[in-house]
Order: sequence, then structure tokens, then C-alpha cells
Amino acid sequence: IGFEDFFGFPAGAISNALSINGDDAIELFSASAGETVIDVFGDIGTDGSGEPWEYTDGWAYRANGLPANGGTFDAANWTFSGRDALDGESSNADAAFPIPVGTWQIPEPTSTLLGAIGLGLLCFLRRRP
Repeated sequence: IGFEDFFGFPAGAISNALSINGDDAIELFSASAGETVIDVFGDIGTDGSGEPWEYTDGWAYRANGLPANGGTFDAANWTFSGRDALDGESSNADAAFPIPVGTWQIPEPTSTLLGAIGLGLLCFLRRRP
């Protein structure tokens, strides 16, 4: 089954760079930050078969409102379909445990951050002639 047949819309990007099946740990890096680890899923260097974070032939989804972990994996920050949840499924819409596509929400900035931005802007405006 192709991507578009399964999800009902075309893929936004196509690459053969990844080959994962649900028992692999994954690291997300920022090339612009000197190869800094932004996010980690699973225990790097561990075959995830039988691990609490395994989702072979299923999916894992970061819980809403939780930002990237900066390299420290916590299984409690993820929702899992369970092993083999997508076996035999022909479309996401009809799947018993559908992948929650496009539903993740970006965490709201804290009021402290908003306050700091506001103060910085106020100082900038006051210094203008």
C-alpha cells in the first residue's frame, strides 16, 4: 500500500533516508546548531524489541503540548498504538488504531517568555529617538 492510498493525501516529502519499523531508537539533530540533538525516541543503541517503547508495525506519537526532549527520552511523553496495530490495515481512516496525523499542538510559550519579549520590545521602543 502506498502512502497516498493509506493516508488519503500525498506525502509532503519523499526520502529513502529512513528505514525504521518500530523497534528502532531515533535521534533528531539540528544541523544549524552544530549537530545538536533536539529530540530522542527510544534508547539509542538498543534493539527495541520487547522494550516498553516498541511499536513494531504500529506508531508512536508525542503527547500534545510536550516539547522536544533535548536528548532525554521519556516513554511517558508518548502515546503508542501497540505492537502490530497496523497489521492488515488498508487505510488510516478505517484502522482500528489510526495514526493521529496532523493533530499535534505546539506548546504555548510560558508567560515568563512572553513577559521577557514584551519588556525587550518596550526597552527597544523607549530607546528610539
